[in-house]
Amino acid sequence: MNRDLRLIEGQHPLIHNITNYVAMNFVANSLLAIGASPIMARAQEEVEEISSKSNALALNLGILENATAHSMLQAGDAASKSRIPIVLDVVGVGATRFRMDTASKIILQCQPTVIKGNASEILSLYSHQIGMQGVDSLLETSGVEVQAQILARKLACIIVITGATDIITDGEKVAYVHEGHPLMGKVTAMGCAATGIIGAFLSVNPNPFDASVHAMKAMGIAGERAAAISRGNGSMMVNFLDELCNLGCHE
Repeated sequence: MNRDLRLIEGQHPLIHNITNYVAMNFVANSLLAIGASPIMARAQEEVEEISSKSNALALNLGILENATAHSMLQAGDAASKSRIPIVLDVVGVGATRFRMDTASKIILQCQPTVIKGNASEILSLYSHQIGMQGVDSLLETSGVEVQAQILARKLACIIVITGATDIITDGEKVAYVHEGHPLMGKVTAMGCAATGIIGAFLSVNPNPFDASVHAMKAMGIAGERAAAISRGNGSMMVNFLDELCNLGCHE
């Protein structure tokens, strides 16, 4: 993890984010905190050009509209052609047909390097991609581990399942990230920030499995340290950015 952080700090990789409107400021600040350079462009007129010049692309289905979905596909196509890593956060993918259709198109056309979601979202995606039915929205992350491995093999990508314990798999290897704190869940855009940070780690580490594990560990450690000095979710938000910024100083 520390080597990746040093590389990010030294290289200042450009991370193109098409993310939730509510999350844009926090995602950008989180990336700046670890030394990356965020860009939040989504206009159809420029996303292809920007993605092709970026070091990673982070896509988030949080607030999805037709124009945004089209921009995501354009950006994803450009990144894929330029062999730029892509992380796709399948927020609410099982909630509507529009979200599932958009996610499926991005997966088919752009072949994301990493797909991230909570247990319910990954199970919904598994059910759609593998052809199974019956998704329990209350499943814990451990209940979807086997399905995530199957999905990772089918889609030839890394699956990141977020929860009390994060699970990362490439279809064969499985890693668990126990760091983190419940107060992180009370800060808007914490999951969106994780998506951008995974993108930053992918940009400097050619092993996407290791990059994903390191990114989630960085999030978790910063979250634990921030929670220890926070009085509530307001101070948690500020303290998290500080701890993320100073992550290397503790080592």
